Amino acid sequence: MLATLHARPAAGDRLRFDHLSDAELVCVRNASARLRRRLKIKTRDLDSATGAELVGALDRIRRIADQLDAEAYRRSRQANRGDALRSGSRETSEGGPTPEYVAYRERRDAQVNAWKLATDFDRRAKEWETARRTHEDAERAAGKAIGVELEQQFARDDGPEFLFVVSATRRYVREDGLSFGVGDDAGYLYSAVCRPATESEAAALVARREAARRRKEAGAKLAAIAERIRETGERPHGPEVAEGERLVWDGAESVIYGGGRWFTLGPEWIWSIANNGSDGGDWSVNNVRTGGAGAVGWRVAATAELAAEIRSLFKIVGGDS
Repeated sequence: MLATLHARPAAGDRLRFDHLSDAELVCVRNASARLRRRLKIKTRDLDSATGAELVGALDRIRRIADQLDAEAYRRSRQANRGDALRSGSRETSEGGPTPEYVAYRERRDAQVNAWKLATDFDRRAKEWETARRTHEDAERAAGKAIGVELEQQFARDDGPEFLFVVSATRRYVREDGLSFGVGDDAGYLYSAVCRPATESEAAALVARREAARRRKEAGAKLAAIAERIRETGERPHGPEVAEGERLVWDGAESVIYGGGRWFTLGPEWIWSIANNGSDGGDWSVNNVRTGGAGAVGWRVAATAELAAEIRSLFKIVGGDS
């Protein structure tokens, strides 16, 4: 891509651009910017020799890009001075661009488009981008597969389950953050010194994990009860009014938007109801009134045992009544 530039070396590390037209200069600037972004990779994931080579290439591309920017700025200033000499100003008294300046920009854009068309620039750039993405996707897939294989072969169970952070630091990386593991061009790089947590220090996390496990199990049991009511119960044609204690065990935050699932525990029937009032839903199948578009419900004869089981599981899930 930059072979054209290396064909015109000047003194030292400077390059000459007088052989490039404005259109070529614009395209080469864009290409160098893309190449610079591509080289900003995590060198810590590579061997030292490859990482050093890529860092060196990135540094060379950066210097070339800086010189391209300087040349583009010089030409822009020169073009602006030429416009000022020809038209007196780039702007009219009303604040808009002068006809001369508009014509100059149109000529320049036409030159850029003609050069891209003549060199098939856009197609080749798209092919290169597609090939790059395909390669990166394959590399990520291979890395994931290797990681899974290594974890299976060298599984570790001797490490501490919980850690206590003794100290933590952060360092701001202003540029080339991807090369240092930041995850972006710039950002903070964090590090911490940890030790195995004591039982008392880990007690809160253990309790939280156990509570989450119990909520998950209770939710699965409530889902099984709802499915059992659907399979063994009846579905009235409706519209029906489900009377009784309403226990929203799934999607309580989405009820006002036409979602969510709940049980209604009445003296005669126990209902399993799935809200069906969201936009785009088939409201014609609804058979239970909700105050909105309606819901779909199934019911079975009420029993004290089933009601007690649903209430017990609902307390664990922590739904909304």
